[in-house]
Amino acid sequence: GLYREVVRRAIDAIRETGDLTMAPGDAASPEDRLRHYVRTFLPRVASRESQVAWIHDLMQHEMSDPTALAPWIAEQAIVPRLAYLSDLVAELLGCDEEDHRVKWCVASIQAPCLFYAPHRFRAAAFRDWSVDPAELNAVAAFIADFSLAGIEAIRHRRARQSGAR
Repeated sequence: GLYREVVRRAIDAIRETGDLTMAPGDAASPEDRLRHYVRTFLPRVASRESQVAWIHDLMQHEMSDPTALAPWIAEQAIVPRLAYLSDLVAELLGCDEEDHRVKWCVASIQAPCLFYAPHRFRAAAFRDWSVDPAELNAVAAFIADFSLAGIEAIRHRRARQSGAR
């Protein structure tokens, strides 16, 4: 019961981040929603503040050695964010969510953000890659630009392939 309560508190904090990352709603363009997502998500993932650092450690533990709560954690904390990103990427690609490219793009957006999460191995391997909070805005803009350019290239490549047939 104690571990489940700790996990519930972590999920509440993760949901709060999810709510913030998905805040602009449908009124903003898909590009602006993706920029907002990365700009909001990255600093929270990269935070080394003690009040959230324990969440990173807990999630790292669940990813490397899942407990019986892992499916519940995924359903409550991660699936909603991935569903939001999947909808957004499908809209940007102009395809259905089931298209395999959507998952690939979602992973390609999430992975560079998660790279900046506190992790002892990353800190040891990438000693000179520390990022201060002010630099995170530039990193977030870069990840969003890079992701949008990749999505646009994929969308156009499919259009060219369809036109050639």
